[in-house]
Amino acid sequence: MRRELSRGPSTTRPSRRPVTAPRGADVATAATGVAEPLSAAAYEMQIRTVDAGLGVMKYLYRRDPSYIQRFDEDNLEFEKQFAIYVAKAQSQEARELAQSAARLHDQLRAIGGWLIRSKDRDAALAADFIVNGQALENLLHGSTALFDRLSSQRHDNVPHRLLQ
Repeated sequence: MRRELSRGPSTTRPSRRPVTAPRGADVATAATGVAEPLSAAAYEMQIRTVDAGLGVMKYLYRRDPSYIQRFDEDNLEFEKQFAIYVAKAQSQEARELAQSAARLHDQLRAIGGWLIRSKDRDAALAADFIVNGQALENLLHGSTALFDRLSSQRHDNVPHRLLQ
C-alpha cells in the first residue's frame, strides 16, 4: 500500500510491517554485492564520457595539448570501468546495455579523434594561409617599390612640360 504525502495529519494508519530485504532478483544482487559495483561502474563510465567530450570541446577552443591528454585518459578510464561493468553484468539487459555502450563509446572516441585531427589540420592550413599571404604581401610590396622606382626613373628622362 502506497502512502500519499499530505500537509495535514494522516487519516490512514501506516503499515506496521518490519523493513525487510528486497525480494526476488534484488535479494541475489544485494547478497552478492553486484548491484553497487555495477552501478558505480556505469556512473564512472558516464562521468568519463562527459569529461572526454569536454576535453575535445575545450581542445577545439584552445588547442591546448593537455586536453588531448585528458581525452585519452578519460577514454582509458572508461575502458577500465567498462571491463568492471561487463565482469559484474549478470542479466541479459545489463549485457545488452554494455554492448550498446561499447558501440557508442567507440563512435564517440572516433568522432573526438576526428575533430582533434581536423582542428590540427585546420590550424596548419591557417598557418600556411598566413605564411603565403605574408609572402604575397612582401612580393607585392617589393613590386610596388620597384614599380615606383622605375616609374620615377622614366619621369626623370621625360621633359617636365610633357608630364603636365
